[in-house]
Amino acid sequence: MSSALIHEEFVSYQGTGHLLGLRQYFVRFAGCSVVDCPIRRVCDEPQAILRARGLPSRPRAIVERALDAVGSGGWIHLTGGEPTDQAEALAEVARLAQANGLRVHLQTSGVRPIEFQFDWLTVSPKTSAADLAQRYGHELVVIYDSQTADELREYEALRFFYYYLAPQDRRRDGLLLPRRALLDSLADRDRQRHHNAGEWLLTTQAHKSWGIA
Repeated sequence: MSSALIHEEFVSYQGTGHLLGLRQYFVRFAGCSVVDCPIRRVCDEPQAILRARGLPSRPRAIVERALDAVGSGGWIHLTGGEPTDQAEALAEVARLAQANGLRVHLQTSGVRPIEFQFDWLTVSPKTSAADLAQRYGHELVVIYDSQTADELREYEALRFFYYYLAPQDRRRDGLLLPRRALLDSLADRDRQRHHNAGEWLLTTQAHKSWGIA
């Protein structure tokens, strides 16, 4: 089995979406082929975009480190970059992780279909809904950058349990997005939050305010 190119591994807490606050062992695959990504210029992990920045690591060694960190029954979070760029190595890490009692959380932009077992799938699209290859999963997390209601409505035809909007953090550019307008539009629906009903919920990048990776 060939090695995976890994940018970094660390233990932290999930900062967005339905699993917010869950302790996980993060494995960040190096490289991202989504060259037309609308947020590539302000990517949170610019070093992970470059495949050349990755170091080779055997899938079994990755799983052993995860087990040492979170134990059997704990979570391993496979992310990137775009982890499906290394489809064979990614699938092997996921297979070995589940075989050894770990639960697998995969986060992808959805540019390729997922053909192996997982315990939680987060799709954070960087393309239009029509261009997504992975069209179902546990949660869809769309980076909100003033998209129109019609643009968001296209995603609602996909098959996810939870739909989240995550306002883009652009303070590095000296700009703040109109988050109040987004909050008002969500609240105006009917003043209720309907989980697991195909409706948009708001999430944040909480790990930034927590001061953790």
